[in-house]
Amino acid sequence: MKTSAILRIVSASAAAATLLAAAPAIAAKPAAAVTRQVVVASDPQGASVTIDGVPQGAAPLTLQLAPGGHLVETSMKVYETDFRTLVVGDSSGGETIRLKPATAAVLVQSEPAGAVITRDGVNLGFTPMLMPEVPFGTYRVELSLAGYKPQQIELVVAAPSPQKIAARLVSSSAALDITSDPPGASVSVNGVPRGQTPITVDKIEEGQSSLDIVAEGYAPFRQQLSLSAGEVFKLHAPLVAIPSKLAIVTIPEGARVYIDNQYKGESPLNLDGLPAGSYRIRVEKPSFEPMARTIELGRNTEVVEEFKLSANVGSLRFTSSPAGVTVFVNGREFGTTEARTNATDQISEPLEVGGLPVGEQELVFTRKGHAETRRKIVVNRGETTVVDLVRLERLFIPDVEVQTRTAAYRGVYVSKNDEFYRVETKPGLTMSIPNKDIVTVRLIREENVVQDNVSTNQTGAAGF
Repeated sequence: MKTSAILRIVSASAAAATLLAAAPAIAAKPAAAVTRQVVVASDPQGASVTIDGVPQGAAPLTLQLAPGGHLVETSMKVYETDFRTLVVGDSSGGETIRLKPATAAVLVQSEPAGAVITRDGVNLGFTPMLMPEVPFGTYRVELSLAGYKPQQIELVVAAPSPQKIAARLVSSSAALDITSDPPGASVSVNGVPRGQTPITVDKIEEGQSSLDIVAEGYAPFRQQLSLSAGEVFKLHAPLVAIPSKLAIVTIPEGARVYIDNQYKGESPLNLDGLPAGSYRIRVEKPSFEPMARTIELGRNTEVVEEFKLSANVGSLRFTSSPAGVTVFVNGREFGTTEARTNATDQISEPLEVGGLPVGEQELVFTRKGHAETRRKIVVNRGETTVVDLVRLERLFIPDVEVQTRTAAYRGVYVSKNDEFYRVETKPGLTMSIPNKDIVTVRLIREENVVQDNVSTNQTGAAGF
């Protein structure tokens, strides 16, 4: 019902955004304004009504509104929201708002094309078809084509965005959709070769069928199937590779074997159950050069890999002054020189150190009470490098104090025999003190005194 003398529609929903922006200015009313009774109805009934931004309830509604323009918003599920301006006159009136159903475009496709489209029992045409305005709701769509099974689809239209129905119609005979890992395997159905995976085998009679899938290096895949007309049976065959064997031999034996950087054991080594693929083999043995190679291992094969190791060490020989010098190579101790028998000088017996890595090496020579000496040499494979005489300078660190009847001598212990006790009192100055004049010997740094054969009493004095 609409009373044109009382109510006037200023604009429709197309100007909704503009009216919303203008609503506050239109809706502003004096607090003491006179109101008029207005009846607002909707078609269909039950729509939610908002006037000037204030929810009023579900139509139909009887409202008291001030004369003038009011912004009315009417909304209902599955209908488009209606915006309009309602002008209230000097007397009562009413307005019925008819809502437009909300719609969306729906595209219907099928494979193959040409299927008959039926929506809720009504024949609409053939695929492909675009239905531009489908009202919101739930529909039962059926696609049918001669030679194929009818297909029913539930269509739910609940948003204005376009939708697409894409249906793949199935033959009324059975079909097999076969894939395998790896692909490329040969397929036979009921003993008849049909091609290689991935493959779709159609026109298979319903009932029992046998399937065989074979590939070189893999165990055969066999399965009995029961197929129904119109069925598309999907089957994936994960083929099981027949494992391979790998034997690793080294000359000499006893090398550590790594495969893909994982330690597996010492040679000779036999490994079973290896899948096909690429493997990085590395062998290591002390005093030999490491060797590595990459191999490609097939399926169901037996492979022997041989490594002939080459020695990668050399040696060095040196003498030292004084004896008792320890040599370190790259931080590792390799030996200590020994004094020569009945020698009158301090030069040691030659010391030969083997098993040194090939290449440039840093040598460190040490002895207690002496300054450390460093040298760099080049070690060649299978050769002995001779190092010039290694001389270590004594550090002047007083370690003994000798008290005689007339004087006291403080310095570095040098040596002792039946007649003299020798002490270096200043760098380069050595005193030979007769044993008969010595009253006491006090050790200052006992750990630096080398084999002085002096027995120390409880007070730290030495007796002679």
